[in-house]
Amino acid sequence: GAEGVQEAGCEAFALKGTEYYSDKIATLGEIEAVLAGMRAHKGATKVQEAGFGALCNFYHTDDAIRVEVAGKSISIEAVLAAMRAHANLEEVQFQGCWVLQDLCTN
Repeated sequence: GAEGVQEAGCEAFALKGTEYYSDKIATLGEIEAVLAGMRAHKGATKVQEAGFGALCNFYHTDDAIRVEVAGKSISIEAVLAAMRAHANLEEVQFQGCWVLQDLCTN
């Protein structure tokens, strides 16, 4: 279903090398797509974990993309919502902390 598609999409963004994204992300809207998927599938652990990986990958692409990801308050809101929804899952908490660290240390 839609959850599986979103998970696969986020995983693809998380697994691609950052060099792939540097000239594409700002124009293709991947950041917004990942955040929308995370919001739409709040209860899906795998979507949240894949979304975290994608956000980290986007963040480490280049300075312009780092500023765009960190500048989106919805990025932080999405991470916090996922962490709240999966408060008892250590892996979600761990990955969420890594993303927050990236987003808060620009």
